[in-house]
Amino acid sequence: MEEHTIEFKKGEVLFKENDATKDLFIIQNGIVKIYKESGGTRLPIAMVHAGQFIGELSFFDGKPRSATAEAATDIKVIKLDPVKLDKEIKKMPSWLLVLVRSIADRMRQADELVKRNMIVDAQMSDEFKRWEGKPSASGKDE
Repeated sequence: MEEHTIEFKKGEVLFKENDATKDLFIIQNGIVKIYKESGGTRLPIAMVHAGQFIGELSFFDGKPRSATAEAATDIKVIKLDPVKLDKEIKKMPSWLLVLVRSIADRMRQADELVKRNMIVDAQMSDEFKRWEGKPSASGKDE
């Protein structure tokens, strides 16, 4: 399968919420912040580390990006070719593809619930602030 390595500097955006891209990325090193925005407020979703991947929802369901991905540190990612990956995925048993798409749909619904209800996880928010060099709400900066 075709893939290539891309480097992003801290603060660079890999993709934005509502982008129509379908690229799937594997984080090789560094950390990526995943967040939604609502009324000018960033709602932290996750911190993604080396060995993990991002972009799976849009890849599997073809819908626009559910959140924004931003490099929390300098990062290196492997970008997988969505057309070639799609050909490989179609070799899976149909029931497994249905299962994966169902999980992606549920994750997207959870992301929208976070945005709609302005849900902010204090621990995740503190982790975002730590990587941004801001004091945490708990006052426990590390």
